[in-house]
Amino acid sequence: ENDKWDPEKGKKDALSFLNLTPSISLNKVLLMHNVDNMTLSAQDALLKSLEEPAPYAYIIMTTSRPYSLKTTIYSRCQTFNIKNPSNKEINSWLDSRGLGDYSSLDFPSYYSPLMILSSIEDSNERVFKNFIESFDLFLTNKITQTEFIKSLNDLDLELIDKLNFIIEILKILLSSQILKKPLNGIYRSFSNFEFSNLKISNIINDINDLKFNFYKVKSINESHIFNYLCSDIKSSFK
Repeated sequence: ENDKWDPEKGKKDALSFLNLTPSISLNKVLLMHNVDNMTLSAQDALLKSLEEPAPYAYIIMTTSRPYSLKTTIYSRCQTFNIKNPSNKEINSWLDSRGLGDYSSLDFPSYYSPLMILSSIEDSNERVFKNFIESFDLFLTNKITQTEFIKSLNDLDLELIDKLNFIIEILKILLSSQILKKPLNGIYRSFSNFEFSNLKISNIINDINDLKFNFYKVKSINESHIFNYLCSDIKSSFK
């Protein structure tokens, strides 16, 4: 992954872009997606630009984890919370495009309509469902931990995306137990499991910390990470 994205180079390129006076238009706009993945040093560098912004520079940042950045960054920004469309609205939108056979419930809840559409167009519409099925087989001892980890390694996804899949299922199970809401659809098979809310919450926090520190390491062994997480997860369910 680090071969594809160098966080230090990205930080330098962003700062260099902001410091250059626009040559064509009156203003410059820096759009930064998924800023929750920024390292602490990158956030510190960004703070300097936010403290003394150039009159022609605008910075737009997006994140799905609104409280993952330093509080000083929020104090220097204007925040907009964009509500996700409901499952009913997404399904209606899919139907309008001739994709009524698909349901938003078969995709992660954080997938936008366009992400769902992209998955369908790339023939990846079953990737998340296959992950859920493998997760169920793992928890019910129908496949071994080694087999489950192999299925994770075989997914044509970045490590961050795989970790997000694990967080998604854990959050849904945790929410169902806390709110006493029945599990439906692809999650129904998990209804009979028992687990500690605190334990699952701690695992989710551990995975989020791992994601946050992901770009700090030069290389990472996915199998080693999944072995640790799977052992922790397996021991948490009864």
